Formats: sequence, C-alpha cells, structure tokens
Amino acid sequence: MPRNTLKWEESILNYSEKLLQHPADLNASDMEEGMQLFRQGKADSFHIEDDAINAVVDNGQWKVSLDLTFPEFSSCSCRRKTCPHQLAVFFTLYSRTGKNLQDWIDHWRKLTSIRLKKQPPLNIPGVYFASDLLKKRTADNSPEEWEHKVDRSFSQTDWSRVKKNPYLLDVKAQSLYRQLINEGPLKREWKPLYQLFISYFLFKKVVELCRTLGEDPDLLDRACSSTIYYFVKECEQAAKELSVHAIPFAFDRYLLYLKDDLSNLIRCDGQLFSNICFLLYMRLWIVLFKKGTWRKEELVRLQNEEPPSFGQAIALLHQLLFLEKKEEFAAIFQQVDESIVNVSLVWLDSLFSEPPYPNACFLLELVKEKLPAFMDSLSNPLQKRAFADDFLRFIDVSWLTENQPQLLEDVLLQLFPYSYSMLHDFYMITNDYQKWTELQMLMGAELEDLEQRGLKDVEKASPECALPLYHWGISELIDRKNRSSYKQAVKYLKKLQRLYKKLKRQQDWERYWTGLLEKTKRLRAFREECRKGKLIDA
Repeated sequence: MPRNTLKWEESILNYSEKLLQHPADLNASDMEEGMQLFRQGKADSFHIEDDAINAVVDNGQWKVSLDLTFPEFSSCSCRRKTCPHQLAVFFTLYSRTGKNLQDWIDHWRKLTSIRLKKQPPLNIPGVYFASDLLKKRTADNSPEEWEHKVDRSFSQTDWSRVKKNPYLLDVKAQSLYRQLINEGPLKREWKPLYQLFISYFLFKKVVELCRTLGEDPDLLDRACSSTIYYFVKECEQAAKELSVHAIPFAFDRYLLYLKDDLSNLIRCDGQLFSNICFLLYMRLWIVLFKKGTWRKEELVRLQNEEPPSFGQAIALLHQLLFLEKKEEFAAIFQQVDESIVNVSLVWLDSLFSEPPYPNACFLLELVKEKLPAFMDSLSNPLQKRAFADDFLRFIDVSWLTENQPQLLEDVLLQLFPYSYSMLHDFYMITNDYQKWTELQMLMGAELEDLEQRGLKDVEKASPECALPLYHWGISELIDRKNRSSYKQAVKYLKKLQRLYKKLKRQQDWERYWTGLLEKTKRLRAFREECRKGKLIDA
C-alpha cells in the first residue's frame, strides 16, 4: 500500500468522481468481472509513483497502472482501454478509504439508467450518443473493411524515418498496431477476431515495406525480424483465444476470408522474410483451421497449382502431414532439399504436444536423414549450436529416451558435437557406459570435469569402462610436463591402481606401471611426485 495514505485516499476519491463523469464508458460485464476479482482478493502489490498507482492482478498475470489525475490514461497489460483488472484495483483501493463501495456502484447504475433515457441529440457537429458510435463501429465490421482500415492507416503513417533507419520500425509499427486495436469492436467476443485480422494485415504491410527498403538483407534481418515475429505471435495468440471456445457462426465468413488469403503467404520464394511468411501460414493452419474438410480443400487446391514453388511444397507437406497421408508426405519430403529441416521445427513442436507421438516419430525418422546435410549448410558453429538447441527443445527427449531410445540416439549423433551434453546424459540414463566412455574420449573431456559428471558412478557400475578414461587422462596430464599436472596424474594413478585391484587384475596394473616408469624415466619431477605419492619406494 502507498506510504502517503492521506494523498492516495484523496486521489482515489477524486478518481472515483471522474469515472462517474462518463458512466457509459464502464461496461456492465467489466464491472461484474472486476467486482469478482476484487472479492477474490486478486489485486495486490500496490505502489504509488507520480500520481499513478501501479498494481498487479491475478497473481501477477496483469499489470495495471491507474492515472489518478487523468483516468483515461490508465492502462493494463491486457491492452484494453478500460478493463476488469483496472476496476479490480480501483475497487480494492476505494474500499480501503472507508467509503461504501456499494453506494458508489449504485450511483453508477443510477447514472447509467439516466443516460439510457435517450434525449434528442444536440445539434453539435461531431457529438454522438454512445449507441450511435456502437452502430457506426459495427457497420465497419467486415474483413474487407478491416483490411481497408489497415491500408488507409498504413499509407497515412510517415515511414520516411524508418526508410533511413530500419531500427525505428519496431516503435512505429507497434504504435500503429495499438492505435488500430483501440478502434476495434466494442463487443468482447469480437475482440480476438479483430486482433487476428489487424495483426495479420499489418504483418503483410510491414513485410511489404521491408522489401522496398533496399538495404543489406543482413541489416534488415537484424533490424526488422523481431517486429515481424511480433505480429506472428499476435496472430497466433488471437487465433488460440478464438480456438479455445466454440466459434460463433457469424465468424465463418471471416475465417473463410482469412483461410483463402493465407495462400498469398506461400508465393514469395526467395524474397526477404519468406521463411516467416511460411511460418505464419503453418501456425494458423495448426491453431485455427483444424477442420478436416478445410484441410482437404486446401490440399486439392495445392495439388492443382503448377508449377509448384518451394512455399507451395511446404504447404502441401503441411496438409498431407496433418491429414496423416504418410506415404505421400514421405515421398515429397525426401525429394525436397535439406532446408525443409528448419521448416520441420514447426511440425515437431505441434506433434510433440501430447504422447504417445506416433506422427511425431514418423516425422523425426524422416528429418534425421537430412540433418547432416542441413548442419553442413549452416555457415558457422554458433548457428549450428543455436539450431541444435532449438531442435532438441521441440522434441520430448524424456519420452523418447524411455520409448524410442534408438531413434533419439540416432538424432543426437546426427547433431553431434552440439548435442554432447544431451548424449552424455542419454548414455548415463540408459546405462550404456561403454558408449559413454567412448564419447568422453572423443570429446577429450578432462578427468577432473568427469569426476563431477558421472565418472564415479561409472566406476561403481562398470569399473572396466572407467579404465580407458584413466589411462587416456593420465597420459594427457603427463604430456603437459609441469609440476601441477604431475601431481594430478599421481592422484589418478592411485585411483587407477585401486580399480585394477577391485577387478582383480593386479598383473595388468604391474605391466602398465612398469611400462609407464620406463617411458617417464627422464621425467625427474614426475618420478619425484610418484615417490611423494608412495607409488615408488624412496
């Protein structure tokens, strides 16, 4: 709670009076939801700063800032102008001023009922009733109108500074997006649909703008890709929100419009950001357009298009995969080049969403064959490591370890050495200590590091597998020819001696030790450390 109690209490009371000056701006459903959040104690972590109160709602899910001087400038991370989260914060604070919250709500209801008794409009240009504005907004609710709105707003925006400095794109594009979102439909159920269309149309406009900048493609990728990915995420978020509920029949024409328009995204082979266009096509077909009839119609359309481009091949593979036409999918997948591996991350992410993953394993079997060529196509080790990390994040490693260990091992070996850590863990979990030992020797792992990463467990479970590591590690330490390395070598020699004794192979130890002494007879410092360690009698 703010420290200056008197100040914030007075400010909240003034804030409450200003809200009542425009009672129609407070939606009844928002009021009801805000009251429910207030009664559940969901608003907390209050902090006052420069005539604004900041708080969080619903365990930090929503961040609210109430402007105590100008309520219309209050904001919430849900990005709605007025919302239940802002009201929940207001109700919580108002109830702590000692005033009766119910009296305030009754007063709001009274004012709202008065406003509903519609008086003849004043003859003032630009002044409307709220209901008239609602009708005006509703009249613009069509996909064509929304696209025209984005086109008009985009063309009226000054992009000259962005053309000089592409790094300014993010601020300009997101500012325009927020402006358009604030002009959306008033009915709550229409908001995610409107968000989907506005973010989709802006995505296309921004990509089109970037392709006209004429700058170095690498510069544009660094400067603009985050903005373009932002609109992809906004599209996907809105699509997910639509898909979790039964979609009203009134939305059908909108979805059909968008479904047909998506085909434009896959006709941009070789152009800047074409890979992100393909990504958006696939994500929307995964999240929103799930009907089998829609998939079949899209498949027929793609099969009839000639000549097929790379983008159309991706779309064709996408529909075949989710229609489970595996033979046709495999035949086309094997014909395309290794760049399809990067595209496959989207499919793997979706197919590994719920076990037992039959389709995911089918795809993974095909992808692993193209992994070596794809890894070779990447220009530097940083890109290869980043890809390997992404790839392994999209598959269910734990499930594969238990149910498809051979498939997982094949994939990890194809990604080696960038999969070293996971391959290390895999061999430990599957108790394949012989391969674990070979892996460490291949990587040149040091004995000191291996002691922290499983060597002691190997000694207990399979001591014979630890012997080669000690032989190899001791030889490496002696070859460094410095006193500290000799001391470490002696420490591990004593462990090696105990291992041979545990295995009842003392004769093998004696042969090894005799040979090592002969090999190092000129290394006086090493022999001195051996005497200190009582490996050699004084």
